[in-house]
Amino acid sequence: MFVSIPRYADKNPVTLASWNDCRKFVEKLNKRKECPEGFEFRLPTEEEWEYACRAGTTTAFSFGDSVKDHDMNCSGRPPYTSPALVGKYRPNPWGLYDMHGNVEEWTATSKFHEFEYGLQYTEEEPGMLFYIIRGGGWKDPAKYCRSAYRNGAGAEFFSEDLGFRIVLSKIVE
Repeated sequence: MFVSIPRYADKNPVTLASWNDCRKFVEKLNKRKECPEGFEFRLPTEEEWEYACRAGTTTAFSFGDSVKDHDMNCSGRPPYTSPALVGKYRPNPWGLYDMHGNVEEWTATSKFHEFEYGLQYTEEEPGMLFYIIRGGGWKDPAKYCRSAYRNGAGAEFFSEDLGFRIVLSKIVE
């Protein structure tokens, strides 16, 4: 189950959060024991994020293959100067808002950065650990807001168009 936790008010998306900030937030939230017995909050994996974003569809976006002004908040579509209030744009078929555009979202999935010219690092070698970001933000062109688009950044990176949402998950022992 996906859960949105706003940072400042009921309708503002979370922004300016690094991956490390997200991890600390989830740890504190779980210590408050506000979820049902046997469950915990966490960041979604990138696969869970995409599954929820697609909501059973096979098109580039959960609403089709092309974008209209009323579909999402992305570059060139008002209001593209800041994140829109959550719920301004229609939800996907499963009722989740802003899976495309508005604010990019961190996932729990990490990988080692692959460099140009075929050079790449593995977990055994020194390199930069990146965490996967999904969804595209209000600054991004529509092509970077597709269901399948992925990006990544280091754990300390934060931005005014980068935030997160959390998942309520059954604890597996």
